Amino acid sequence: MRNSGIREKVFILGIIGYFCLSPVLNAATSQSASTACPSHKLKLENVTPLDSTMMMRMEALLFFRVVDFMHVQNKSISNFPDEAILKEYLDLVDPTKMFFTQLDVDRFIENHASHVGQHLKAYGDMDPGFALINQYRQRFAERVAWIQERLDQPFDFKGTGSFLVDRKKASFCANRQELDSLWEQRLTHELINELLLDSSSEKHNQSDITSPSDDEKVSRVVTEQQAMKRLNTAIDTIKKRYLDYNKWVQLIEPMDVQELFCNTVAQFFDAHTSFFSADSMDEFSIELKNSLCGIGAVLKDDNGTCIIQEIMAGGPAERNGQLRVGDKILAVAQGDQEFVNIQGMRLRHAVKLIRGGKGTMVRLRIQSDNNAGCSVVELIREEVKLEDRLASAKVFWIPDANQRLHCIGWIDVPAFYGEESGSTTGHTISNDVKTLIERLKQFSVEGLILDMRRNGGGLLTEAVNLSGLFLKNCPVVQIKRRDECVPLCADANHCVWEGPLLIVTSRFSASAAEIVSGALQVTHRALIFGDRSTHGKGTVQAFIELNKALPVSSPNTRLGAANVTIQKWYLPDGSSIQQRGITPDMILPSIWDDQPIGEADCPHALPWDVINSMPSLPIQDPSCCLLSNEGRQVLLQREQKRVLSHPAYDWYARQLQFNRKQVAKKTYSINLSERIQAINEERRVRQAFSDEEQTLLKTYSPIYWPLSLSHRAPKKKPNAKPSFDLFQYEALEIMNDWLQWLHPAITVEPQWCYGQVARAGAF
Repeated sequence: MRNSGIREKVFILGIIGYFCLSPVLNAATSQSASTACPSHKLKLENVTPLDSTMMMRMEALLFFRVVDFMHVQNKSISNFPDEAILKEYLDLVDPTKMFFTQLDVDRFIENHASHVGQHLKAYGDMDPGFALINQYRQRFAERVAWIQERLDQPFDFKGTGSFLVDRKKASFCANRQELDSLWEQRLTHELINELLLDSSSEKHNQSDITSPSDDEKVSRVVTEQQAMKRLNTAIDTIKKRYLDYNKWVQLIEPMDVQELFCNTVAQFFDAHTSFFSADSMDEFSIELKNSLCGIGAVLKDDNGTCIIQEIMAGGPAERNGQLRVGDKILAVAQGDQEFVNIQGMRLRHAVKLIRGGKGTMVRLRIQSDNNAGCSVVELIREEVKLEDRLASAKVFWIPDANQRLHCIGWIDVPAFYGEESGSTTGHTISNDVKTLIERLKQFSVEGLILDMRRNGGGLLTEAVNLSGLFLKNCPVVQIKRRDECVPLCADANHCVWEGPLLIVTSRFSASAAEIVSGALQVTHRALIFGDRSTHGKGTVQAFIELNKALPVSSPNTRLGAANVTIQKWYLPDGSSIQQRGITPDMILPSIWDDQPIGEADCPHALPWDVINSMPSLPIQDPSCCLLSNEGRQVLLQREQKRVLSHPAYDWYARQLQFNRKQVAKKTYSINLSERIQAINEERRVRQAFSDEEQTLLKTYSPIYWPLSLSHRAPKKKPNAKPSFDLFQYEALEIMNDWLQWLHPAITVEPQWCYGQVARAGAF
């Protein structure tokens, strides 16, 4: 969540005053950094060394002084231990521990551990960062040459060893011999992966290949004979892959090193304070303006692999339905052209390949997050705008235990958008939800559900305004800066819904979504249902262009930017959601509960704390009377009964257990026969789950009528296979139980009935 532009300008004015002598400082700093500062360069024979420029050193100096001045925790770079900074930087440069030995690590720390923070703060010196990258490029080139020679020799696929794929917590090898042995295991593992790859995803769209259906891909049985036919192709593929890796490593630019080193240090302030180079700032600005032509997904770099972090509502990726959060993008092809391997490529270069002209086709080679194999996904690029990500609604008709139909409204709240986040049509999430509620009232809905499972946050003002649709002059959030705490309350005149309210959350619900969920929970206005907790982001950032931090800047001077955590926010009762998130009143276990995707999983995340509660929290009348403690117990008992007896929950629990085992698997056999047996068993189990899911869809899919803010029909997902949404099903059942508890002896006749949905002229 980002603060308003007005507050950013106030802080910038303070920075300008602080740097009133910066022209003199810049000149002195540049000269000092280039002459007085000691430097430890590594001698390289085959790779041209990278080095920082005077402008980069000035930029780094300015960035850390801005952070020192603005950060909410009043920290300074001089508080961070040098050795800890270097070790974290090593983990980012060589996360798999497969290029450096322990001897390399010891020498690097010995050479630089006495002056990192001091010289960075005084001179903008980034020599340790450049020294390690230069050595890494040398080691990488040497290793790729070794790989090319090793792949020309035979491999043993009948051994008894295994390879640890997740080496984040592994140790560095003691010497070169140990490292060579580790690479033997890795290459054998990668060859087996290629041998088990579906040929259809390599020869996509060729006339002699018929693309299999999703069911055929899941159920296909692999034999050792079939796999070994691909051996020569697999060897050539891996040879080319590492040559591509090396090409991208050798094309690393000084700006990349500057950004990586500065962000390594910036993370010691907190998980969200970061430095943007000039190029990255341009990418960030495009993202904020929602004007990119691409696939409609937010990507992140994870150890040189491009990962799907978020799928944007209304974008090509969501409508296609084949991509999931956590999927890895291994290669990209433009139309029918050959694939370009992007493993090891800098994220911004990968993004440029994925983006393109509106209406053009891009093909992605995807490895699913559960390691189930690779597939090819075709997408038509579109311009992803805010207008494609607006709130929408559905009307459901659900029978209770007495077969009485209850009319329930469902509103998808995808983000907290508004005029400050790129809207060109005046849409705000609070106004859009208000409009949808008014339309839902025409269906005589009895209960309302807000779906915030994919809501990563947005504007603070909109979080307060949306809360005001359900609260009457009630506190929503407390904003704490360095030296003051400001409460924000909902407007007493904006409340439009006083009936039962349920909010569905997930581990991806963050920031502004957590403000709304938390405020409505602590004021007893709504029930929360979802994953074990929400994301846990309780901080506010300001995006400061470094050009604006100077009293005088030339139009030709192109500096980067600082994203600084300047505020923390708290619920009305004084509790923070930082790291802990919002704990739902009713929980359904999820595969995301155990994944490192929350705030608490970020290195150096700010801690949880608590401040004073706002005085005399008002009780919502009559809202809080809609569910007493007795009613909560009734709802919990009915949920527990469903979980124990309903076939959908049994199917979900078995699939959840299976997926958790797959995701937790970090070590893989390098015996081809064992791997084939494992993948065939996995495909058999997944096919069984898929068959059960189709039965559930036919039996338990509720009837609904969609509503949107526009008159056009919702865009379809032509390639998406229908899936059973148990969280939606359970949320509707919870609301149904709530309504039955409120009206045990009243028969409610909804406007529409099962199988009799008619088009409402007003919509």
